Amino acid sequence: MKKPSSHPAKLCESPSMAFTPLPELKFTPDFPPMMRKFLSGAQMEAISYAFQKHQELLPNGHRAGFFIGE
Repeated sequence: MKKPSSHPAKLCESPSMAFTPLPELKFTPDFPPMMRKFLSGAQMEAISYAFQKHQELLPNGHRAGFFIGE
């Protein structure tokens, strides 16, 4: 897979988010070349976590969600 582009802006995160461990990323994305060209690695990582979480079914049968707050 082609290396994703760097993010065009400076990225930062709050201290509380920095100390919150991320779950293991088990979802293997198959991004089309167009996405790899125009999305940064940080953006593709967020999308991968969202896809992974959406595959989870909740006890009521609904799919789990993922909130990206930018």
